[in-house]
Amino acid sequence: MLEDNKDQRNRYQRNTLQQLRNGLIQGTRDEQTQTIAWLGVPYAQPPIGELRWKSPRSLEKWSGILHTTEFNHKSLQKIGDNILGSEDCLYLNIWRPDSKEENLPILVWAHGGGNLLGSGEDFQGDILAAQTNSVIISINYRLGIMGWFKLKALNTDNKLDSSGNYGLLDIFQALKWVKENIQCLGGDPNNVTLGGHSAGARNVLAALISPLAKGLFHKALIVSGGRTLAEAKQGEEYAEEIVMNVLIKDGKAYDKISAKKWLEKEANHTIVSYLKEKSPEQFLSFLGPVEIRMKDFPHLFLDGHVIPREGFDLVKKGDYNQVPLILGSDATEYAIYNILDSFWGSVVIDLSILDNPKKLKLYLAALEYGSKLFACLNADSTADLITEIQNQPPVYVYRLGWGTERGTISDPLRKLVGASHQVDLDFFTGYENYVVNTLFPGKCYSEGNKPGRKALTDLVMQYTKSFLNYGDPNHDGLSKWYSWQKQEDKPRIMKLNADAEKASAIMSEERLIKEEILDEMNTKLTTEELEIVLGQLFQSRFFMEY
Repeated sequence: MLEDNKDQRNRYQRNTLQQLRNGLIQGTRDEQTQTIAWLGVPYAQPPIGELRWKSPRSLEKWSGILHTTEFNHKSLQKIGDNILGSEDCLYLNIWRPDSKEENLPILVWAHGGGNLLGSGEDFQGDILAAQTNSVIISINYRLGIMGWFKLKALNTDNKLDSSGNYGLLDIFQALKWVKENIQCLGGDPNNVTLGGHSAGARNVLAALISPLAKGLFHKALIVSGGRTLAEAKQGEEYAEEIVMNVLIKDGKAYDKISAKKWLEKEANHTIVSYLKEKSPEQFLSFLGPVEIRMKDFPHLFLDGHVIPREGFDLVKKGDYNQVPLILGSDATEYAIYNILDSFWGSVVIDLSILDNPKKLKLYLAALEYGSKLFACLNADSTADLITEIQNQPPVYVYRLGWGTERGTISDPLRKLVGASHQVDLDFFTGYENYVVNTLFPGKCYSEGNKPGRKALTDLVMQYTKSFLNYGDPNHDGLSKWYSWQKQEDKPRIMKLNADAEKASAIMSEERLIKEEILDEMNTKLTTEELEIVLGQLFQSRFFMEY
C-alpha cells in the first residue's frame, strides 16, 4: 500500500511542482505558449574538484523544493578573450504542454557549437513542445578541455574515467536521468528521440555506435552533423600540449622540452593533483577558434570503450544502435564558415566583395563546393552508409533551402549566403536566432518574408511531431516523405523551402557523392583557384577528412 502511494506521488500531476526520484522541483507556467517549464534541473553531481575529468556521477537526493524557474550555469567556454560559464554545468531544461496528458513523446536535444561553445539555452523548447504535444529537453554538457581531455596521466582501471569522452558521457547520463524521471513529468521513457545540431548532431552519431547508449533512445534527429571521430593518440598529444603550456606559464618549466621531462618524471597522481588544483581558466586560455577542424581541437575519441576503436566501420557490420533517423542538411551549408574565414577579411560582411569580380568568383566557388561537401558529410554519405544495412529502420533525409529563393531575402544575401549552416534551427524552435540575421540585420528576416517563415516553421514542426511519435515524419495532409534509397531515378531527399509567402516540401532524386564533387571542382576550377579553395579554405575541414 505504501509503495502504491509512493508511485502515485511520483506520477505527473498538472502542476509546476513535481516530485522526481531525487526530490521536488518547482517550475513555471507560460500562459502565452500554454506550456510548463522546469529550467536548470540537475541530472548529475557537479563535475568539480575530484570529479573533474571523470565520468558523470549519479545525482544525490536533496531536501526541500528545488526552484527550477531559470536557466542554470552553462558549461565553461571561451568566447573571444572572455571565459564564461562554470564547471558546475550538468543541468537540463524541460518543456511540456500545460495539460493533463501523460506518456508524451520526448526529444532530448544536444546543442551545437563545435563541442566548445553553446548551452541548452540555445534550443528553447516551449513553442516546439506546444506544437508537437511533446516533452522537449535541452541539455548542457561539458565542453572544450573540461569535456574532451585524453591525458595519459588520467588513465585508471575505470574505463569511463580514462576515456576522455566526458561530454559524450554527460549526454548518456542525461538520457539515463530521462529514463528514470520523465514519467514524473508526463513523458514516455520508451519513446525518446535523441536529437542535436552541428557538434551536438555529431555526438548523436557517436551515440549510434556506442554500446553504452544502447536502449537509452529509440529514434535520432541529426541536424547538420557528420561522422567525425579522433584517434586516442591524437587526443593524448593535444592534451599533453595543453599541459606543457600550463607548466610553462606556471613557471614549472621554461620550455616544451623541460615541460615534457617533468611529465615523464612525475607520477600520474602527482600530475593529476597538480592539474586539479588549477583553475579551469588556466586551461581554457590556450584554446583558439576551431572552425570545423578536428586537428585544432580533437574530441570524440576512439577510446575503445565509450566509442569502439572500429568507429563507424561498426555500421557496416550492423553492430550499432539501429533506430529510425532523420538526417538534415542545408542548401548552402558552408556559407557561415566562408563568410567568417579570415582569408576574406571584411569584404563579405560589408558586401564590398560584390564589386570585386575575381574575388567574388572565388568566394562563390568555395560556397558552392564547400556546401556540397559539407551537406554530403552531414546527410547523404551517412544515409548511404546506414541504409546498406538490411535491418536498419527507415532513414529520412532533408535539405533545407530557406534563403535561396528569389524575393525571399535581399538579393546580395541570397547570392552570398543562401541557406547557411544553422538556418534550420529556427524552423524547429519557432525562435529567431539565426546568426546570419545578426550579421546582416534587415537583409535576412523581415516582415515581408514572415508569412513564408511561419509556414515553413509549421511544416517542419508537423513533420517533427509525427517523427517524435512514430519514427516516421509522414502524416495526413503532408507531402509524402520517402525514405532514403540509393537506386537511381528514385525520390530520396526532401527539399524543404519557402518563398516570402508559402512553404514547400518536394521530394528530389539529388544525391551528393564526395568523389563526384571533387571531380567537378578539378574540371571547373583553375589551378590557382583549386590551390586556394582546397589548400587554404578547405584545409583540414571536417568534410575533407571522412
